[in-house]
Amino acid sequence: MAELSLSRPALYRFAANAYRIKLIAALNLPNSRPHFMKRHEH
Repeated sequence: MAELSLSRPALYRFAANAYRIKLIAALNLPNSRPHFMKRHEH
């Protein structure tokens, strides 16, 4: 049971990290999007 209690905060931390990575990726996307946009325009 103790392991389950410890795994819950770990899951929250993992979710928070994943959300942060997604946010950072969303902010960095505009920098790497031109490649795709240029390909799309062509």
